[in-house]
Amino acid sequence: MQYGSEIALRMGRAESDRESIISSEVSAFNDQNAMRSMEHHSHHEKFLLPPPPTRQPPPRPHVSNGTMPKRTRDYYGPEFVHRSSNPIIRIPIPLQGESLKNPTHVRRVVIVLLTGQKLEAMCDPSTTGQQLFEAVITHAELPEFFFFGLSYINDGEHFFIDGDTKLHKVAPEGWKDGWKGNMPPLTFTVYLRMKFYPEHLGMLRHSVSRHQLYLQLRHDLLEERLLCNDEKTLALSGLAIQAEYGDYDQETMGKNYFIPEHYYSGRVIKRVGVGYIRDNTADSHCKYTGLSQTQAEVEFIKNKNDSNSLTWVGITVKCLVLAENHGIQRNITQQLGWHTIMKISFNKRRFSVQPKPDVGQIKPPKINQLQKQIALENHQRSITSSLETIATWYF
Repeated sequence: MQYGSEIALRMGRAESDRESIISSEVSAFNDQNAMRSMEHHSHHEKFLLPPPPTRQPPPRPHVSNGTMPKRTRDYYGPEFVHRSSNPIIRIPIPLQGESLKNPTHVRRVVIVLLTGQKLEAMCDPSTTGQQLFEAVITHAELPEFFFFGLSYINDGEHFFIDGDTKLHKVAPEGWKDGWKGNMPPLTFTVYLRMKFYPEHLGMLRHSVSRHQLYLQLRHDLLEERLLCNDEKTLALSGLAIQAEYGDYDQETMGKNYFIPEHYYSGRVIKRVGVGYIRDNTADSHCKYTGLSQTQAEVEFIKNKNDSNSLTWVGITVKCLVLAENHGIQRNITQQLGWHTIMKISFNKRRFSVQPKPDVGQIKPPKINQLQKQIALENHQRSITSSLETIATWYF
């Protein structure tokens, strides 16, 4: 204001200058008051405006009895069931042989991991098992890959593919030469599985390997490749559900929160019934409350391996006897009458017993329950001596 008053005094007459100065000061004063008033009203209006809406948390899903536990998870139930519906993943594998000259010669291979995830590889029929295995474990990032192998199914049984075996040697008929005719292309399906079971968990240094062993044992129990009594079956099912569902909650879970077929083999369900399974599994699950997923999986493995895996086979006049070591004693686990047995076979690696078909079935089921893998390090010993030993003990 002083700067403007001096200019006015120099340029105008006295009266007019005074009026100009006064009018300028009044005008500036009014303008300043107006500005202050506007700022005041603007500042006041800020507090009169309604507060911005706050973001409310999403409502929690309603949990009804027998549907879902309280603890949030990405999914509930077996991992190999959940991931089996995931999109298939293609893995690269170098072409060779005729496929280098003519890419139409490549054939499709699908690899099913223990997690249920499916992989796809387009390769030449001359690709070896080792080449495919290396591509799979590179993608799966298995640090202790030497425990694993690739298998294919033939007549309902898994057979591991040797490293130097070409895929077309074990693939389904027509898979190699499908491109020659007008037949639709065939898919060769193989499985990544545990080839060598460790004697104890200390042999597996990585948690990834222990998780894979847990999944393999889950598959083995469902496919009846491993046998255990009803008490052990309930205990293992309780541990598996603890690992895959979390802590049991009576209010939100009830008794129908799991699918029996995901935790019990078809033969067990048929023998004891779904009602028995529903009534007793929840109690078994409750016993392991508080265990994390990793702890429950480790306990599952220990519980399954807490007894000697050696199975004794005995022959009597009336039946065939299966027994296991319990301390210094051998306890009979099963007695199979000769009238129930269709076939017994032994091929230096596998001793199998095939029962007669159940009443009402047209085709006998593939025998998985009674197949017993004979340890490779002991296959040099004559099985006859083992049979004689147990037969003598049994009598």
